[in-house]
Amino acid sequence: MIIWGEDRVFEIIKDLFVGIRFFPNKKFEEYTGIVGKKEIVTLGHCCKFKSDFREIFYQLDDESLLDVSSLKYEYISKDTAIALCENAKSTLGSDEQLICAQFCDSNEIPDYAGFEFCGYDIHHDYEGGSALYDIGYPFNKDKDILDKLNEYGLFATYEYAQYFKSKVDADDTIFNDGEPTDDSRIFGLWRYIKQN
Repeated sequence: MIIWGEDRVFEIIKDLFVGIRFFPNKKFEEYTGIVGKKEIVTLGHCCKFKSDFREIFYQLDDESLLDVSSLKYEYISKDTAIALCENAKSTLGSDEQLICAQFCDSNEIPDYAGFEFCGYDIHHDYEGGSALYDIGYPFNKDKDILDKLNEYGLFATYEYAQYFKSKVDADDTIFNDGEPTDDSRIFGLWRYIKQN
């Protein structure tokens, strides 16, 4: 995930957004090749790009925080980011989830109070979205991939995510316009849902 600044490209290293809770159906399973999951948590379109999807803030690779909740794209303090997060929690609907996606380059997992760690997703910068759920790679159906996914349809360990990332990056099929790419990145996903 990247955005353009005045003089350079910024990579997003953390993204907080409100997405819809997604419970897969047969059509979804046929498209992705991923079956038997009761609920999916992902950076992909099925959770992120619904009509009521709302971005809250980004953290950029220079550690600055950017408020995107009102489409003003203003730099904010850490305290303001926390306040935006708390406000998003308080207004969350029963069919929504607050997802924190953070770029990961190791298997060290931060603990975010009130958020559940759900696993690892692969963001495909070249195509956009989730490599697992938006691109439709044919090797999604490989048993060695399916066995590595947890109850949320995410990779249970960083090592599993690295394995899948290596397959995505080496892919030179139509999905990458015939060119291998190294533009995919591993993100850890945490979520908050309102308890009944």
